[in-house]
Amino acid sequence: RTAPMMLFGPFAGVLADQLPRVRVMIGVQALNVAVASALALLFAAGFGGFGILVALEVLLGVAWVLDFPSRRTVLFAVVGREQLTTAVSLESMSMQGAKMVGPLVGGILLSRLGPAACYVALAALSLGALAAARRLDRRIALPGAATSEPVLASPGAGLREVRGRPAILGVLAITVLMNALVFPYQQILPVFARDVLQ
Repeated sequence: RTAPMMLFGPFAGVLADQLPRVRVMIGVQALNVAVASALALLFAAGFGGFGILVALEVLLGVAWVLDFPSRRTVLFAVVGREQLTTAVSLESMSMQGAKMVGPLVGGILLSRLGPAACYVALAALSLGALAAARRLDRRIALPGAATSEPVLASPGAGLREVRGRPAILGVLAITVLMNALVFPYQQILPVFARDVLQ
């Protein structure tokens, strides 16, 4: 799921700016519902294996590439400049809380009811997010920005912008390192502790 973000993430902001952002969020949640439902059915039927799991998770990762920049822009449109810091902090707290509670709930579901139940729960959560995004689509009109910047030129333009700003460059470097070396492996730490550290 993280691989598409690492490959396509540098271009995602400009691409998301050129698309209707709330519609992108709706499309991402619809894809989440479809993939989670497919995984639930595959595991319930006994066909859930590593290959199909990886393929569908990569598909979710591609959707997430557009979801993050779209969601952040929508936050600005909903709360305005004055409340943006609070909104981003609240979103970050909710994501961190979900990273702590999600594996616990997932582990309980997995041990008691099996993998299909985990994906049913994920589909239900994504369905709730889809309903919320559809309500948001009715509340605000947020089309893509009319920009002439080519999508492939965006990483270079971004790096030129931060080159003379050490604080922003430092935050960018820390973010890249955390996303590449820490976040993808958080969920497997218990397995690592059991199998490697005994």
